[in-house]
Formats: sequence, C-alpha cells, structure tokens
Amino acid sequence: MDKRLDKRHLLGCIAALALMLGFDLAISLSGRALDLPTETGWGTIPLAGLLVTLLAMLIGGVIARRGFRPLAVLLAIAVWLSVASVIGIGALSSDGGPAFGAGEVLRQHGLAMALSLLAAWVGATLGERLAAQDPVPAAQG
Repeated sequence: MDKRLDKRHLLGCIAALALMLGFDLAISLSGRALDLPTETGWGTIPLAGLLVTLLAMLIGGVIARRGFRPLAVLLAIAVWLSVASVIGIGALSSDGGPAFGAGEVLRQHGLAMALSLLAAWVGATLGERLAAQDPVPAAQG
C-alpha cells in the first residue's frame, strides 16, 4: 500500500476541517455560548466542540477509509495551535491586560486539548471502521 497522501485522505481532511470551522463560525455569528463550556478543576471543557471534533473526524475517516487517524490528530493539533495563537495575540493586543504565555494557555486549556486529540482519534477510528463495513468496494483513485 502506498503511504502517500491520496485524494481520499485529502477529501477527508477537507471535510473534517470544514465541519469544525463551520461550527466555530456558527458560534461566532450567533454570539451565544453554543459550545457548552463546562468548568472543571483542571480547566474548561468545550463539550459541543469535542462532539463536533469526534463527528468531523468520523466523517473524515469514512471518506478516507483507512489511514486517517494520524491525520485526524494532526488536524486537531493544527486547530489548537491556531486557537492558542489567537489567544496569545488577543492577550498581547489588550491594553493593560495581563499578557500570558504558552504555559498559561496550556494550564487553562490543556485538558480540552488532550480530550480533543482523543476525540479526533476515536472519531477517525470509528469512521474507518464504518467504511470497512461498507459492502461497496472503494474505487481506485
């Protein structure tokens, strides 16, 4: 089997990322806390965001059919890197607000990051398994 990224993997990544970004856009446009953040002793956990990540990676796994799990985790890492960058830029640009670094972001969001990586892995695994049960053979492409 060829280990390179093929069209199915690319389409799976695009679909998963589009679903996650679409959810974030819906949150932004609504002005409401659609993400259902739950405060724990270890930080805030975005329950709806975790569910969206799981579903997005499940869809990506179905599209890719196999080999999507590492890509799903990399996509989740990329999303969290962009979130951490926005948080850092926001802290730097606030007048008189306390600036905080990566350690503070990890302290506040570390559990959510870890859970989203787990959700990405589980979603991709479920998607790959669903695709493996499909009686229609994958087209060569």
